[in-house]
Amino acid sequence: GETKRLVETRLATYIDALRGLEGLFAASKLVERDEWAGYIQKVNTAERYPGITALAFVERVKQKDKAAFTEGVRQDMTLSPTGYPDFTIFPEGEREEYFISKYIEPFEENIQLFGFDLSSESPRRQALEKARDQGLPIATEKIFLITEKGQLGFSIYLPLYKKGAPLGTVEERQGAFIGFVNAVFKAQDFFSEILSKKSFVPHVDFEVFDGPRLTKEYLIYDKSPETLEAVRKEKTG
Repeated sequence: GETKRLVETRLATYIDALRGLEGLFAASKLVERDEWAGYIQKVNTAERYPGITALAFVERVKQKDKAAFTEGVRQDMTLSPTGYPDFTIFPEGEREEYFISKYIEPFEENIQLFGFDLSSESPRRQALEKARDQGLPIATEKIFLITEKGQLGFSIYLPLYKKGAPLGTVEERQGAFIGFVNAVFKAQDFFSEILSKKSFVPHVDFEVFDGPRLTKEYLIYDKSPETLEAVRKEKTG
């Protein structure tokens, strides 16, 4: 009904924001950190696309390139005169490849994401691999946000590929794949902002589920914050 239409319209708007970032990479041989930050500031993303908690460039890094990538970020002085000497990839561990949050805006509010390997968690990895293989924007199932411990949210990933590379098959897309642009959302803020445009009876609760059953396991938004707080404590306590 109307709620579904409102959600779909808003998601299409946010995907447009990711397409803009995709265009930034398509127009440049190498997008530096200051270019990324400058673009997001120039298009006034925070005001134009309310509800986005963070925008990130997630780079694919092979295991053999991990040390060089880490050192390159530490010495990146395009925005910070001292670079990022404490930068590390987390969680620790050796993996075949890493999908690392390299550029993030706004940075200070989302610094906990800096260096996070998104492939280390199943819900994120499944969405990442699906987006990479299909060449389409893909949303995760509900996830617990890194930046706001215990808060439910979701992400949308749009894959990026080498310029001019053939992308007609899954194998070609996997070979040309370089990373993602990623929009992060806090579920409570996202749905509250959308549903504020509808008229509800004040004493009637309203819930959104992300899954096949109407159970708290799949609850992602509740008009009554106490319900989500109980779910959070059960999951994290």
